[in-house]
Amino acid sequence: MLSLRYDPPHGELARRALSAVRRGERIEVLLDYPLSGEEAPRMQSGEIRDRVRFHLREMARLTQELGLGIRHARPEGWLARTAARDPRIARALAHGVQASFTGILLRTETGSLLAREARRLGLL
Repeated sequence: MLSLRYDPPHGELARRALSAVRRGERIEVLLDYPLSGEEAPRMQSGEIRDRVRFHLREMARLTQELGLGIRHARPEGWLARTAARDPRIARALAHGVQASFTGILLRTETGSLLAREARRLGLL
């Protein structure tokens, strides 16, 4: 599985994505770019949800231009650790993913608060 971050330049993203598809790999989006550990704790839930939604929609646009699709989203770093134990962040992240696509799956730690919220929204 190829894990991609929304991190320009887009030419490199396109090259990696096409190479992965030729090898038969699936594509997942890593959710760390839209939120940093320094700013996210001060953000409102709606702002977190909107940043996640924007991030995923932009990645979908870039991969669709290549004739590809996104199958999974997976939080990383501060976002993954915090969403696993903070119900506000878990809800905002899960709702951001849900608002972005139909059919995308959210990969997360089993038993975490984020996993429970994702399951409730049908994202697992």
